[in-house]
Amino acid sequence: MTLHSNTLSAGSAKTRSVDWAATIKDAGLAAFVALLLTVPLVGLRTVDRPTGLGIEARPEEVIASLVLVFLGRLGLGLIRQGLALPVLILALACAGVGLVLPMPTQVLRLVLVLGGGVIALRAAMTVATGRSKLSQAERDKRMDRVAAKVQHASRYIGPVAVAFAAVLPLTPLADRMILDIGILLLTYIMLG
Repeated sequence: MTLHSNTLSAGSAKTRSVDWAATIKDAGLAAFVALLLTVPLVGLRTVDRPTGLGIEARPEEVIASLVLVFLGRLGLGLIRQGLALPVLILALACAGVGLVLPMPTQVLRLVLVLGGGVIALRAAMTVATGRSKLSQAERDKRMDRVAAKVQHASRYIGPVAVAFAAVLPLTPLADRMILDIGILLLTYIMLG
């Protein structure tokens, strides 16, 4: 009886349909959060003008960022629902396209190539090993261990980031935009 029920549950996992509504809703929510973050951080750039400091809007970079976040989250959701092979093919195609197509900035090109590569790697691992055989409780236990390690490492990451921010203006890499972003990030870190 147990063998038969396991066979049925394994068979039903293979024929499980994709919950497109939930997956698209999840990707849309991720894109909305990205919108809230990218408009002030990416969409507005301070520029030197003859009359003083000015702000320049960059809507194409915001739109490109939102599309990348939406597609990345959609890919991760589809991997979770058993469509790892199509996601693998599309993620590799996106990474390849990122190398060829012109992008508004090199950062977006880097995000597209690396993001496509990371999602392709995740999909390839899922294709190679099959679906995760861990129960939700076992996954939660593993994530608790990972969270404890991250919390321990964060004790050292903060002071290193502050030291890096203090030394950055003295290096040859000092650029007005990099300094602005560094100050902004440090402000958000201190605000918690």
